[in-house]
Order: sequence, then C-alpha cells, then structure tokens
Amino acid sequence: MIRRPPRSTPLYSSAASDVYKRQVYAHLENPDNEPNMQGGNNMFSESEINMVRKKWTDRVVKSGYVMTSYKGGFVPAANQDPPKYAVLDWMMVDPIDFYEYEQTELKTFLPMQKSNKIVKGWGLHKVVSPSNNNLEASNYVVARFFDSMSDIYNMMDQTNPLSKNMKATMKNIMDLRKIKRSQVLSLVLSER
Repeated sequence: MIRRPPRSTPLYSSAASDVYKRQVYAHLENPDNEPNMQGGNNMFSESEINMVRKKWTDRVVKSGYVMTSYKGGFVPAANQDPPKYAVLDWMMVDPIDFYEYEQTELKTFLPMQKSNKIVKGWGLHKVVSPSNNNLEASNYVVARFFDSMSDIYNMMDQTNPLSKNMKATMKNIMDLRKIKRSQVLSLVLSER
C-alpha cells in the first residue's frame, strides 16, 4: 500500500490464510490535516466511509498492486477480531541471499514475534510482481499486526539487553537485508 495521502490502495497477497485474503488495510488522511494517531471507530465518519466505498475510483490519484508469495507467519484465530493496524516493512535483499534471509526470518524472528504478546500477527512475503529489473526495488515485505497504535509505539520503544548470540543474529539479518521503507496501515473494513 502507498502511504501518500489521500488514497487507498489494497495490498494484494497470495497468502494461504483466508484472514490475509479477506482483510483490507488502508491509510486515509487529508494531507492538510494533522494525522490522527488515536485510531478507533471515530477515525472516519460513516459518510466518509460510504463516500470511499461509492466513489473511490474518482478519488484515486495513483493506483497499483503488489503480488507476493506468502513464506510463513501466524495470524489470530478465526474466532478473534482482526488486528486494527499493520506495519509493513519493505526489504531489499540481494538475490544471492534470498534463501539465507528467508531461513533467518522464519527460524529466528518468527518464533520471537509469536512469543511477543503485543504482536497479533506476522508474515513474511516475497514480492513476485515484476519490478522492471529495478535492482533497488523491495523484494520482501514483513507484515506485523497490532491491536492499537500504542502497541506499535510500545514495540518500537523496547530496548532490551541482547545476548552475544542475539547480537550476532541481529548483525547477520542487517547484513542480509536493508529496510527500504515502513508503513503503518489502519484496518478500515474486515469481513470473514
């Protein structure tokens, strides 16, 4: 998704989970207003949501899509409410390091995210849509799901001592990938 206001662009994913396929995350804001970081049901009025549903094609400045292949992760159970926020981290990985990068994310970072009570879902996705041979394009997306903006801030604010093994692991992942950009997206509507 593109986080340049005001627009709404769905993130298409080939995720194996119905939860991923049926949730739409979008970030809508007026560029002249201060961003609303509080979230909640009062973020958009019913008339704003109805307007977007009926006239979104008249309001889209730029539209695009990203096709991904789901490599692994976890989501809330079907009987739980979907998380309200997603953080997408767009990664650039050298193609010769794809395998090592995926293994590091899935074998090391997936279990860490799963044990973190703030994180409600996590997924590693490989970008498979054409990138016009752009070597600077992101080729992976890591999606993390949260119930509130406060949870995102708390996650980002954590500073914990690292063991020697964890320092080595963190250095390894930093050598394997570069974060190109991060986006915070809000759940506007969900259907299961």
